[in-house]
Amino acid sequence: MSELFSKNNLFKIGLISISIILWVYFYLASGFSLNQLITLNLGPIFTSFFSINFLMFILLFPLTSSLIIAFSINSNISENVILSIISMLFGFLISFLVFPLSFVFILFFVLYIIAHIFIMYLSYNKFGESDKFTSISNFSLSKVSLFFTIIIFIICIIIIMPSQNEYAIKSEAGLVNLIVGNDFSKFLDASYNIGNASTLSSINYITSSDEYNSLRYVNDVYVKEYLSYMSDIEKNILSANDSKDFKKIYANLDDVSIKTSLLEAIDSMPFMDLVKNNFAIVFAILFASFINLLFIILFSSVGLLYCFIFYKLFYKNL
Repeated sequence: MSELFSKNNLFKIGLISISIILWVYFYLASGFSLNQLITLNLGPIFTSFFSINFLMFILLFPLTSSLIIAFSINSNISENVILSIISMLFGFLISFLVFPLSFVFILFFVLYIIAHIFIMYLSYNKFGESDKFTSISNFSLSKVSLFFTIIIFIICIIIIMPSQNEYAIKSEAGLVNLIVGNDFSKFLDASYNIGNASTLSSINYITSSDEYNSLRYVNDVYVKEYLSYMSDIEKNILSANDSKDFKKIYANLDDVSIKTSLLEAIDSMPFMDLVKNNFAIVFAILFASFINLLFIILFSSVGLLYCFIFYKLFYKNL
């Protein structure tokens, strides 16, 4: 027992615990939530994703796994499992006492600990097959990504399934607001003005040409009607190049009837009933796939760097 809580092991426990507390803090500080994704609330989503807090969370989240993997290589597996479990429990306990964490976090932490126990044994066994640190780390981190993807899938199912119909309606409403939101008319307004400007430029190019001006001296009924037609187009464009005219031409996109019609159109799409009846599974698959891609791109790269640093640190100097 005295060897288990030696100076070096206490240092390892402290590192793992602090790493957990740090990424929990930065995740909560980012303000990101699953409900934002379900309702397609882009404003808060972008605010959370591109915040310094979320960036710090992405950088620190692989830290815990990398420490545990580095400790699992060339070590006493039983001792390492006990140390890692104590470290994670201590880090999570401090997080619960300091931060306002929900039931979902408790469930995530339980699955998180179980996943890392498997990872430790897999890393240890892989070390028996190969002594190349890079291949062992890549193998372990790939398994971590797989386990986390499964955890995210399970969490989504547990959160959404009890109120699946309600979440499906919220997601559908979020999609409608995304298409015909209050600010979307500004983009159409700009597009409308750009289109008018482009048409006016083409007309000016035609009417300023020598060939067109020469038609003014032709005494022909059809030619005069053509000149009058071109002149009317130019006047209409100049008079209509205003946001007020845009609002007359286009419907009020925030009108309830417009949104209702769009909802009915979405509901009439093929397989929409199947999606709504299995919304928890559909959303879980989509979100877990996105998380898996994020882990492949960011988690593995950052985690491998951490693993290399900690392996060199602990097994060359300790």
